[in-house]
Amino acid sequence: MAVALAYAWFLLTPTVQGQDQEYIGKVVIEVVPEGFTSRDPFVRYRDKLRVQETRRLAAEDLSASIRTLWETNLFEDVGYRLEWSPLARDAVRVTFVVRPYPFILSIQLLGCVHFDEKDLRSEVLKIKRGDVLDPFRLALDRRELERKYREAGFHFARVELETVRRGNDVEILWRVFEGPLVQVDNIYFTGNPPEDLDITDHMSTREWGIFRKSPFNEDQLNKDMERIRVGLHLEGYLDVLAGDRVFVKQLVFSEDKRWVDITIHVDPGPLYHVREIRFAGNTILSSETLMRQVDIFPGDPFSERNVFRCLYKIQEKYGESGRLNAAILAPWVFVPGTHQVDVVFAIVEGNPVYYGRVTIEGNWKTREDRIRLDLRNDIVPGERVNLVRMNRAKKRLRDRGWFEFGPEGFKTEFVPTANPDVQDLRISVIEGHTARLQFAAGFSSSFGVLGLLEYSQRNFDLTDLPSGFSDLGDAFSGGGQVFQARLAPGAQRQTYSVSFSEPYFFGTDINFSLSLRAIETTRESYDESNRGGTITFEKRFENVSMGLQYRNTSIKIDNLDAGAPATIVSLAGKNDIISIDPFLFVDTRDSWIVPTKGIRYEFSFSVVSEELGADFDYYKISTEFQWHVHTYETAARKHHFLSTKLGLTWIEPFGETTVIPAFDRLYAGGRGTIRGFDFRGIGPRENGDPVGGTVLALATVEYSVPLYQETVIGAFFVDAAMLSTDWETLRQDRVRVSAGFGFRFVVPNFGNIPIALDFGFVISSEDEDEEQVILFDLGRFF
Repeated sequence: MAVALAYAWFLLTPTVQGQDQEYIGKVVIEVVPEGFTSRDPFVRYRDKLRVQETRRLAAEDLSASIRTLWETNLFEDVGYRLEWSPLARDAVRVTFVVRPYPFILSIQLLGCVHFDEKDLRSEVLKIKRGDVLDPFRLALDRRELERKYREAGFHFARVELETVRRGNDVEILWRVFEGPLVQVDNIYFTGNPPEDLDITDHMSTREWGIFRKSPFNEDQLNKDMERIRVGLHLEGYLDVLAGDRVFVKQLVFSEDKRWVDITIHVDPGPLYHVREIRFAGNTILSSETLMRQVDIFPGDPFSERNVFRCLYKIQEKYGESGRLNAAILAPWVFVPGTHQVDVVFAIVEGNPVYYGRVTIEGNWKTREDRIRLDLRNDIVPGERVNLVRMNRAKKRLRDRGWFEFGPEGFKTEFVPTANPDVQDLRISVIEGHTARLQFAAGFSSSFGVLGLLEYSQRNFDLTDLPSGFSDLGDAFSGGGQVFQARLAPGAQRQTYSVSFSEPYFFGTDINFSLSLRAIETTRESYDESNRGGTITFEKRFENVSMGLQYRNTSIKIDNLDAGAPATIVSLAGKNDIISIDPFLFVDTRDSWIVPTKGIRYEFSFSVVSEELGADFDYYKISTEFQWHVHTYETAARKHHFLSTKLGLTWIEPFGETTVIPAFDRLYAGGRGTIRGFDFRGIGPRENGDPVGGTVLALATVEYSVPLYQETVIGAFFVDAAMLSTDWETLRQDRVRVSAGFGFRFVVPNFGNIPIALDFGFVISSEDEDEEQVILFDLGRFF
């Protein structure tokens, strides 16, 4: 715009003519307007002009004043006239002569069918009713109207402008000829496109499909050519940017202009390979150590994307030793006469950085001492920075659910100090919604119609008593404890429970939890009443935790049907289960909500004994191993990941007990065991009712793909399970197998609670097994 004005001023501003030279240097006694209107009076500009009365006339002042009037964009012509003033001898009268643009009385749009006229007026047209008629801005509006239609696929759309004079004003009439909507029918490639790459992955332009429209946008197609060039260059076709190797070769429109076939020529040149990988400047870490961070090797196809990923991993490795300022470049050098490159990781290691002050901001609700308790083993003032441990602490705090989900909810920033080897750490948090009062009703394939009234607070504080009624809403929060009260009446199951958890019992790394519950369940041929509670102490170490749980439960069996299994009939009445359950966890996963790498191993040993006051003697041993590993990294640095799980549980009686009670046996079917089968849908049965087993083996393989940011994940899985009454029978049983797909959701407004929706399909089963395709679960992913 500025260039256009300057050009117009250069062409149109009159220079001082020879006959006007006699006026230069004389005193200006009059400045007179001509052509200005009452709607745009001269007084509005007078003080802005450099030509002023009582001053001597200068050629540069005259030119600057003309330019000032041009720059208003209100006049289609600007000039001046010099003459001697009759008011004084040797004095000059300067007359500024303008011809204003006409004002716009109305703007009409004709022929608009695809777009709403109001939307075009508000979103596209810049000239409005009441503005002056500026040809330059009108040309911009015309171009933008045509661009709007062509972006939507109306390739042949054109816009014509008609102006109608009404005295000194004008009416604007835009005539839109939309033409047909053009869609992409086929995309062909000529030349030598790489067979192992899908070129269309780099394109926004797509072929038409049953579930996808494909409006043709030529501007977008031209941008796609650049994306293809850049994409191929990143994949190792280093000559693709030289010359015209990627271009639109041909556009063929159908007779009715509604379809177009696109032919794109792609000749990327040779694929370059890696000849050698070298490290330069590394003294703290050996080349062998750094090479273990690199997943490209001599002879591999060269890829800039892979090089950048390796660079990031090397940066992380230096971050483990506190070298935050390590500068790493990865130039590649062409090997003359070949299609090979040498990759050189040039490293300036820098000095280790130590933590200075650690400050926490934004926690108006959560107690600072609770946050620091979660950080104290990984982020310690005075110690050397370890980015791996720092990121682990950040992930742990995010998983607590105290703060908003996503990168903005918990941020860290290093702040330089006077000592270059010491940096303060500023932690900024945004408090999340940690309390939830939930009312719900629904249907469970396991227990029929269900209702739910639940209050939960995952940032509970037992000592934060309200000071008054007005303070009740903010009371009992900020201490990092977890409290939950649930009332869940249903047609086949009623659950009433209260639980409390303190992750830092008396300021130690011991988690104390207490739960009380009452569950009434209508089984296939009997009713089961379960009342009791647990007390748990768990000691946490760096990646290991061990603990002890005391369980006291009273189970009542009544209302038996005539055909109830003998195993159940023998348990009629009240049964006391009291156990001591030691357990051990090893957990290196990066998250308990959405684990994408690391392992988790669990071992538990439960002893039910008459010596403790129980009615039975038996023990249960359970072991489970999970393994999560990254498999693929997208361009947006999101990871695909593979998860596997192997589990084995068995129960053995001792003492005077010979038969394990049915209510404490093992059952399988549904999420957590084997999907595709109904809850308790596989395993031993009596009279058609499930009675459980004593040996259970499980295996799961699941491949997960990020679909949207960190909140939606797709998954494909294969589950297998074996459940039997003893080891000998287990070896003879058929392995149940299922496969399917599902979706995982992390909803910040629900407190980062994971939601899983799976569709399981049975591959191998027994005749009596009960199947269920759709499974829904709240609170766990894997």
